[in-house]
Amino acid sequence: MRNRTRGDHRALGTRAAAAVILAMALVATMLTSVASAAAPTITSPGNQTSTQNTAIAPLTISASDPDAGQSLTYSATGLPAGLAIAASTGTITGTPTTTGTTTVTVTATDNGTPTQAASTTFTWTVNAPSTGGTLYRAINLNGGAITAGGVAYEAAATAANFTAGPNAFCNQNITLIPATDTATATLIRCSNWGSGTPGARATMTAVPNGTYQVSLHAWEDNASQTFGLTINGATVATGLVSGPTGTWKILGPYTVTVTNNTIAVTTTGGDANLSSLTVRTTGAPAGP
Repeated sequence: MRNRTRGDHRALGTRAAAAVILAMALVATMLTSVASAAAPTITSPGNQTSTQNTAIAPLTISASDPDAGQSLTYSATGLPAGLAIAASTGTITGTPTTTGTTTVTVTATDNGTPTQAASTTFTWTVNAPSTGGTLYRAINLNGGAITAGGVAYEAAATAANFTAGPNAFCNQNITLIPATDTATATLIRCSNWGSGTPGARATMTAVPNGTYQVSLHAWEDNASQTFGLTINGATVATGLVSGPTGTWKILGPYTVTVTNNTIAVTTTGGDANLSSLTVRTTGAPAGP
């Protein structure tokens, strides 16, 4: 084997220098690529207001990415129960099932390397449906007289012409979903409960015959349950899902025609917690 000459060393040095220059160029290209990648932009749709149990008009979140050829994927947190966002289009659809106000954050994420994202935050308020009637009676099924949500509830224990059961409990330490005001939370977290058929029950008598709107607060203190609801023997809802611990909702309003001076509410199926009964007139004379 021959000894390396000074020319050989110069050639090796030249190749090594070229390799270093190429590596530096590649790094510079990568850094330039990363530096030039821009985050998406997203526009707030503004605060939203909807009505419980009424499908919303589809709401498309506007977002764009300045980098050519990149696509966006959408996600959201805090949407009211019953609403969902399409990952590929950013369109929110559905029917809100619970009342209250939540803080919604929508995020648009691009598919660049690395990925970049932009978010917008707004509130979404779901109001109870307007009944067009006047309050007949409202009962706190397992608690004292209280005003919550602008409604004055009677205490079930002293309410005339009213019974409820078969079981009762309170747990004021559970965090409610969605969060609500103190008075409403106090009302919700004390309830009657029952399971099977019949399950939880609430019966109001001496009701003038006529047409009414009936609604109830229901909530879950433990594992999710599925149950149904009957009023005066007629099924008004099936497959009601209580949801995870702390979830609450307003069931109804359900239109009920009273012919026997009685409004009798009964759950069927799984464990059900009922916290209030509200009755509004739609064509009957207002009661005492």
